[in-house]
Amino acid sequence: MITTLSEDDTKRTIEPVQAPRWDAVEAALRRLDNHRFTMVGLSVDEDHYMLVGGGAGTYVCTIHNRDEDLNLLVSGGATGDPVTIVAGQGTEYPTDEVVDLPTVLAAVRAYYTTGVASSQLDWRRY
Repeated sequence: MITTLSEDDTKRTIEPVQAPRWDAVEAALRRLDNHRFTMVGLSVDEDHYMLVGGGAGTYVCTIHNRDEDLNLLVSGGATGDPVTIVAGQGTEYPTDEVVDLPTVLAAVRAYYTTGVASSQLDWRRY
């Protein structure tokens, strides 16, 4: 289902991986550090892809489709001051969009397997 895995490394260019195995995707996600390694992308095709940014325990996850864009949410909601996460560049995100590693792994695993957002997780259209 996933055709391409791409990573953002601020110090060097990483070539995209075609038809990545799950262990390569998981390793890329675990490598995110919110500083040097800041974003991972998974593409189904040019109109359907997922981006994960951040690292070091705080992540944001979005799905972009031709007709719909979604943000992964903390289950049950969260409140507080916005959190700055580096996903290519530093940006403040609402607290309810900042998730932990187990949540982002679950979201990415489902997308990797099916190419769509997991119905077991909370998402918001934007």
